[in-house]
This record gives sequence, structure tokens and C-alpha cells, in this order.
Amino acid sequence: MQVIRLFSVAIFIGLAALGLLTTATEAAILNVDANGQLRGARNVEIGGSLFDVTFVDGTCFDAFGNCEQQDFDFSAQTSPFLTTSSVIIISPNPPNATAANQAAGALLEQVLINTSAGAFDSQPELTHGCTDGLVCEIIIPVLRNPDEVAAAFASNQSGDSLDFSSLSLATLSLVDNTVVFGSGVALSDSQFTFARFSPSAKVSEPTALAIFSLGLFGVSVCARRKSSCTRASSNRDLSCSVKPSAYPHRTSAGTSRS
Repeated sequence: MQVIRLFSVAIFIGLAALGLLTTATEAAILNVDANGQLRGARNVEIGGSLFDVTFVDGTCFDAFGNCEQQDFDFSAQTSPFLTTSSVIIISPNPPNATAANQAAGALLEQVLINTSAGAFDSQPELTHGCTDGLVCEIIIPVLRNPDEVAAAFASNQSGDSLDFSSLSLATLSLVDNTVVFGSGVALSDSQFTFARFSPSAKVSEPTALAIFSLGLFGVSVCARRKSSCTRASSNRDLSCSVKPSAYPHRTSAGTSRS
């Protein structure tokens, strides 16, 4: 019965450690600099995979080199884009473009949030690359036409305003580096920044396994000791069943040793 209890404890400790490690691994870790600016995050979950994200201020060329199709993190492999009223509409959504939209939603849910490190949801100007206090548009390009880029957008509004993500609700002009919406409203470069994504480094889980293995080792030791004590008792060896005397100069019967 004692062995069964010890085995149960070992399993519980191992599973608990494994669960804690998995939770820590999956939680997004914000990258905040000394000035309180949100620079990005690690372990952002997008479609079941973990990504690191970095916010890049400047132009598409600053963020993606030549700003070509193959340079984008979620590049559309085909060109199902229709240009209407200065807005590139995606119809239907290619898989990578859909992933870009998922990435935009993940930023709003996991990164652009209010924490003890900063009110990154309520104050969009705290995101690196955005200095306007009203809105910060996070741009994730998916397709380039000659002078403009279609992208997924994570729109972080100030205060308690409704934040949203969208796929090519607007386009980025490569001529004057402005974001133009279908209504004709344009954002300056103080109101948007770019997001660069890369797969997160895989984190092994040796700690939980080590604890679990240690527990099993302890159980096996106890089991062997109990087994040896049982055999010893049958041979009248009392070393396993009698505790050492508090008085080493006396025998278990209370007589003095010669």
C-alpha cells in the first residue's frame, strides 16, 4: 500500500510539473524595453504553432528588405486580389493570407493587452513604431502590387474602443508610406508599424520528465528496501524493523554493552 501511495505521488508531481511547464511555454512573453515601449513578444500562438514577433518602425523596405512577395512572413502564393476603390480585396482567401489574419487577431488577444508592464491595449502609442495616441495599426503584408501592399491589419484603438483585425481592409502605399482605407481615410506613419514573425525556438520539457523519473526511482528504492527488509525479518535480522537506540551504549534489551 505504501508503494502504491508513493507511486501516485510521483505521477502527480510529474504531471503537475509537466502542466506548469507547458503553460509557461505557451504563454506569450512580452518584450518591453527600458522606456516602456512594446517591442514584440515571444511564444505567440497562431493556428496551433508558436511564433516570435518583432515590431519594426519605418517603411516596408525597412521591415522586409526588398519588400517583395517572397520577403513576407505570410506571403500569398497566388494573386486572388481585386483592386476596388484603392483597397485590395482578397477573394477567396489563400491559406497564407488567412494565417496572416489569424496572426493579426493573435496580436490583439495575446500581445496588445494591458499588463503590469504597460497599458498596451488602452495606449496604442506604447507600441514601438506608433506615436499617435488614437490608433496603432499593426501591418502584416501578404501581397505586393507595383506601388502598394495588401496586408492583414491588427487595429489597436485607444481607451476602451473596439479593436479589430482585418484582411486587406486597407492598402499600404509604397510611394508615400501611408495606409489608405476604402473610405479614403489615410493614416500617417506615426499610426502604424510592421510586424515580423519567426517560429519560436522549440523548448524541450526535460524538467518534468526528470522529476517524474526521480519519483519513479524513489518508488523503486522504497520497494527494494521493503522487499529486503521482509527477507531480512524472516532471517531474524532486526536492522530493518528496530529503530536505532537513543543510547548507543545500551542494547535493545537495556543492558550495557561490554
